[in-house]
Amino acid sequence: MTANGEEKLSFNGLAVLYRVARALAAGGELEITLENVLEALEVYAGMNRGTITILKPGNVELAVDVSRGLSAQERQRGTYKLGEGVTGKVVASGKPVAIARLSDEPTFLDKTGARENLRKTDLAFLCVPVKADNMVVGALSVDRIVTNKGTSLEGELRFLEAVADLLAQAVLARRKRSQWIEALEAENLKLRKTLEELEEHGKSEHMTGNSSSMREVYLQIAQVAPSTTTVLIRGETGTGKELVARAVHEKSLVANGPFVTVNCAALPESLLESELFGHERGSFTGAVSRRIGRFESAHNGTLFLDEIGEISLSSQSRLLRAI
Repeated sequence: MTANGEEKLSFNGLAVLYRVARALAAGGELEITLENVLEALEVYAGMNRGTITILKPGNVELAVDVSRGLSAQERQRGTYKLGEGVTGKVVASGKPVAIARLSDEPTFLDKTGARENLRKTDLAFLCVPVKADNMVVGALSVDRIVTNKGTSLEGELRFLEAVADLLAQAVLARRKRSQWIEALEAENLKLRKTLEELEEHGKSEHMTGNSSSMREVYLQIAQVAPSTTTVLIRGETGTGKELVARAVHEKSLVANGPFVTVNCAALPESLLESELFGHERGSFTGAVSRRIGRFESAHNGTLFLDEIGEISLSSQSRLLRAI
């Protein structure tokens, strides 16, 4: 202890704080920056297994975000509910905690399992809250090897609080990024579920296949079927345009109506208009009776005009006006 009553550190605290500040000022990837800070605490202050734990979205659970000396599997296990264990209590209360010997502290859970093979009688644990804008966003914790039973940790606890203050904005940025990623993942899952439901809705008993191309077809069928708009189906001969048209009809609002098919390429130019629009008796030579056209036959249903590109341009223009 110094003359003014402050605990004397076993290392040069100002020199370590300077290294921490330099690591933060260097910029770059946030995770690497924070790892460099934890490395400085280990190498120059003897603080091992440095861990930064952040509050997850919802502020009811914490998870290890960046650590030193912990495997990926150990980090995954390091999740706590708010108020659970020493770390959870520090974040919930906003107050630092120093445990002189881990073997004497039943509330220390060691969920990561990183200390399973270590002598807990020789280990001290320090944990301080990380606060940004007067809000606790996480915690910074480290281990210390302690050989003397009466060793005070107050000085090192104050030092660690100073480090946490320097880390605050970087940890807050990591927390916001974590929230952003989780929100994106949730939105992605929601969109995928919606797309899967659409694809399922677009499937027809007359169509098979689950390739990416077929799934795209199912999706487009599901998107267009509920509307009353005219649909253009393009594709080479034999690719199943009529099957797609029938599937659109089956999923449409007029599924109970007729599905009328016209092969435009098989109709002579002279008969095309009569076939499509019908005629009245005596309207031209040879019209001995009234004929209902395909448009009228498809009323309250679907009219599929196959090979529409094969008819003449003049007929296409008249057909376009009708459509």
